[in-house]
Amino acid sequence: LDMDTVDFLFIDGHGAYESVRQDFELYEPFLSDDAVVAFHDIQLPSEDGHGVQQFWLEIKQEYDSVELVVEPELRRAGIGVLHR
Repeated sequence: LDMDTVDFLFIDGHGAYESVRQDFELYEPFLSDDAVVAFHDIQLPSEDGHGVQQFWLEIKQEYDSVELVVEPELRRAGIGVLHR
C-alpha cells in the first residue's frame, strides 16, 4: 500500500472551468497508475456558468472513460469516470 498515491478521486467542487481543471491538475501527480477519477455534474451546460462539461469533454479523450447519466435529456448532473 503506497500512502503517497490516490487510487480514487472524486471531483465535486466549484463548477467553474478553471476550478475543475485546477482540482484535477493539483491531484494528478498523486494518482496511482491504475487510478479512477470521477467528475460530478458533467452534463451541466457551460452557458449556465459551469465548466465541468467543457473540461470533461476535453479530458475524457485522453483516458478510458465512461459517463453515468440517469436522464440525459434533462442535461443535468451526471458523473464522468476516467481510468488511467
